[in-house]
Amino acid sequence: MSRRDRLEQRLAAVERVITDGDTAIDELEELATVAADVDRLEERIETHERRIAALEGEVDALDGFAGNVESVNDAVERQADAAVAAVDRLEYRLNELERTIYERPPSEAATQFAWTDETQSNEENVSQPASARVGRDNRANDDSKGAGAASESASVERTAEDVLSDADAIETTNSSVTADSASPEQAADSSEGAGVLASLRSKLP
Repeated sequence: MSRRDRLEQRLAAVERVITDGDTAIDELEELATVAADVDRLEERIETHERRIAALEGEVDALDGFAGNVESVNDAVERQADAAVAAVDRLEYRLNELERTIYERPPSEAATQFAWTDETQSNEENVSQPASARVGRDNRANDDSKGAGAASESASVERTAEDVLSDADAIETTNSSVTADSASPEQAADSSEGAGVLASLRSKLP
């Protein structure tokens, strides 16, 4: 006998008690037990219904999250496809550019360009470091200064030699005059002048 059949029998007994006035204590106790069981079952059913409703809400939330993930995946796939297409276009343009460069004939300016000494010196100056160019300019300035100093020294020596030669001529003339008609004092003066000239000549290089 199933539980439902037992409940029906108990309900029938309760009806007989109410209608026929049969107030058996045992049947009333069973009826109270059945009512308590029904109350417990109803509470449990309500609890299960609440849990089922909560589970259904969570399932709906998971469905929404899964839908969002799928939409994001679709957007990412579209962006990836667009990026791949852009890369393909760039590769195609690069290949076209390389082909155009390789197939282009040399320009007339390149074939008629003459390599002159001036161009070579200009490029050498550009290729050299600034420190090397500055050092070379300084050496050139030093060389020019040294040449100027040497020329000045040579001119000074020539001037001194001219003065000494003139002094020698004057000394010769004075000596001849002194030998002819000079007094002893004049002879002494001429000898002193000769000594001064000799000292100057010894100091010259």
